[in-house]
Amino acid sequence: KAFLPNAFTPNGDGLNDAFGIDNPYVMTNFISLEVFDRWGSLLFFTDDPFQRWDGAFRGQLLNPGVLLFRVR
Repeated sequence: KAFLPNAFTPNGDGLNDAFGIDNPYVMTNFISLEVFDRWGSLLFFTDDPFQRWDGAFRGQLLNPGVLLFRVR
């Protein structure tokens, strides 16, 4: 099974600093991971199951808030 965290803290302390799939090796049919803000704007996209999101958009860390993600 693959899991994604329900929260993360991209503050540079080395703990939970990135968001992504915890065991990408089990994602044999992986298409993409997308992260959206509450208005539906795409903040992050990857088609690599090993890539993780650092919490930034256009080089700037985002303020804490509720975000949506989709794994296909």
